[in-house]
Amino acid sequence: MNFAISMDYSKVRRWAHEVAPRFQLHWMLVALSLAFPVVGLTIAAQKLWSTGMTGTAGGDLFDVDVVLQLLCLLVVVRLFFSRAIKPLEVAALMLAGVLLNEVGFFNVVLHEWLISMNLYPSFLVHPQKGFVNPSYARVVISFAIGVVYAAFLLRRSWRTMDRMVAGLIFWSVLITSFLFHWVIVKELSVGFEAEKIHMSAVARLPEDQFEMTCRQSQEVCLRWRAEEEIPSSGDARVDRFVSFLLRNPSVHDVLANEDSAGWLSQLPNGDIASSPEKKIEGLGSFIVLVHKSSSSEFRAVVNVKTFDLLDNHATLIYGILALAAHFTWILGGGYLLFWHKSRFSRRTSAVS
Repeated sequence: MNFAISMDYSKVRRWAHEVAPRFQLHWMLVALSLAFPVVGLTIAAQKLWSTGMTGTAGGDLFDVDVVLQLLCLLVVVRLFFSRAIKPLEVAALMLAGVLLNEVGFFNVVLHEWLISMNLYPSFLVHPQKGFVNPSYARVVISFAIGVVYAAFLLRRSWRTMDRMVAGLIFWSVLITSFLFHWVIVKELSVGFEAEKIHMSAVARLPEDQFEMTCRQSQEVCLRWRAEEEIPSSGDARVDRFVSFLLRNPSVHDVLANEDSAGWLSQLPNGDIASSPEKKIEGLGSFIVLVHKSSSSEFRAVVNVKTFDLLDNHATLIYGILALAAHFTWILGGGYLLFWHKSRFSRRTSAVS
């Protein structure tokens, strides 16, 4: 009886000294990979369920995915200086990614530096908004580091299992991010063009149908003659943008040739109307179409609902797709890396 107890105790000690550390490494990685995305996903799901605000929920998912992308980037940078990566280093780099995202290191600091150095390629400039999305700073820096890292691994003596697996995960995350973004932006552009056609048709309606159709479409419509002042839309932000468009020389060229011109406007965060009491509630992105008839009458059709809903929905879809794909790559690739390293370590120990 005592012998049996002694044998059982020996097995427990062997498990605690040999098997448990390996499982500890694996499950540490699992817990680390699960914790932050699961918390972000839970918060986003709660907001979507309780408020139905797809834009807010999508933004939360997008932030979680950005941290995962930064984790991959920081791991690659770390492996320039180390042949292997440890689970605790992954935890530290995850925390660093959260901090970098919170302080706006890429979206503010590096974005402004890239603009000042004119390092953004022209195709990244938004065709309607005329500026570069600050998120592209992270993409440009990641792409540049990824190319250098791939060249770094061309030398055989510098290759290790950790570096190869990290590079594979990094490029998979970067490429899928680009593909998801490209597809969703294309879908948004289709929706924008369809809405522009609808708004152009509304602007051409006879006078007795114009205002009624605007109300039914939940659009803000303005009408004035060339010698008159532009009427107020009810929101000073929209009024400023309509006035800005009419002062733009390129608008006059479009109106002279095609009699209608449309734009998309993205209001900066914290933009406050000069008259707070005159404000369209929940106004975010909006589309403005200006029309000039043959009788020198101007009409402006402002969509303040549809495009913002499309944009919020697209952000939510991107967040779900990207988070699912990147979470799978990081968790699966990281687990397989540490699992193979553990098996290799056991073989080495057995031989010695």
